[in-house]
Amino acid sequence: MRFKHSSIEKDPSGYLANWTVTNSLSTPCAWNGIICSTDGQVTALNFTDAGLTGYLHIDDIKSLENLKLLYLGGNYFYGNLSHNITLPRTFETIDLSSNRFDLPISAQSFLPYCSHLKFLDLSYNSFSGRLSNVKFGVCSNLKVLNLSYNHLTGYVPLSLRSCTQLQVIDLSANNFTCNLPSGFCASFNTSPEKLSLSSNYLSGPVPAEIANCKNLQTVDLSFNYLNGSIPSGIWALQNLTDLVIWANHLSVEIPDNFCEKGSNLETLILNNNLITGTIPSSFGNCSNLVLVSLSNNRLAENVPPAIENLQKLVILQLGNNSLTGEIPPVLGKCRSLIWLELNNNNFSGSIPAALSEQSGFIMLSFSFGSLFYSFRNEFRN
Repeated sequence: MRFKHSSIEKDPSGYLANWTVTNSLSTPCAWNGIICSTDGQVTALNFTDAGLTGYLHIDDIKSLENLKLLYLGGNYFYGNLSHNITLPRTFETIDLSSNRFDLPISAQSFLPYCSHLKFLDLSYNSFSGRLSNVKFGVCSNLKVLNLSYNHLTGYVPLSLRSCTQLQVIDLSANNFTCNLPSGFCASFNTSPEKLSLSSNYLSGPVPAEIANCKNLQTVDLSFNYLNGSIPSGIWALQNLTDLVIWANHLSVEIPDNFCEKGSNLETLILNNNLITGTIPSSFGNCSNLVLVSLSNNRLAENVPPAIENLQKLVILQLGNNSLTGEIPPVLGKCRSLIWLELNNNNFSGSIPAALSEQSGFIMLSFSFGSLFYSFRNEFRN
């Protein structure tokens, strides 16, 4: 009740309306948003998307000594989480995403007191400050860290390596600068599965050490100022399903042995870079590819016929390169294809009739000299 009176200013949907003490039989375990153990101890507060507004006095829940899960995402909470707040060390999950917190995160934030914390989501707020000031040393059990869509600054701290159990690292859409730290994957007991640092101001090369994160499934470094090449070890990550590094300054060639031994890769987005060379024939071994975007680069020569093997391919974007030769008729065998973009290249010949034999519908755009073609092949029965 103390939390309701001190932290809730508006409750338009009446989510907390049953938080009342009407008789001796009333129990908080029956109130909206409260989850209890079998012995009646409050173990979770879940106010996700409840539409609540208020200054969050997080100290008010300190008396809940068995509280493990705190879900406050999708509300309108605000307040100061930067001062010295001691929370129950039993905390395993904190979700404050999509609220209105707008104060700096500092070394005195609540993080150093959450030694059992496994899940932390502060995304879609306006937190500011230098993440390098935060002490991650005691977060040895942290598995998910999502600080995306805030206003955090400085560099990506190597102290994150102290969180040896991390599986998801999402620091995208902030204001981080400097190079990506080398040795980033050196200390993890179990390699992260997702690394997202997109939409920042990171510069320098992509560290080769990222390839040491053998369990990586998603790498998203798009919308930065990264240059140089993509280290060979990253191309070879066997568990990788999504490689997204578009809108950088990468000057790299796709290696000839790319997907030579097959791959789990489903999404490859490298458009708007400075990629040179050719599309290797081994591309056809990436049989799980669904989306390929290599447009706005400097790729040359032919599109390899082996691309017909990509039977799961839905989107293929190769526009604004220097590709030559004829448009491969075998593209008509990519039965899942619904978007094909080949405009602004140096193709010769005509549009293959095989493309009209698609079983679904396909949007295509081509340019031949000064002519531009865009047409739709509607579903064929």
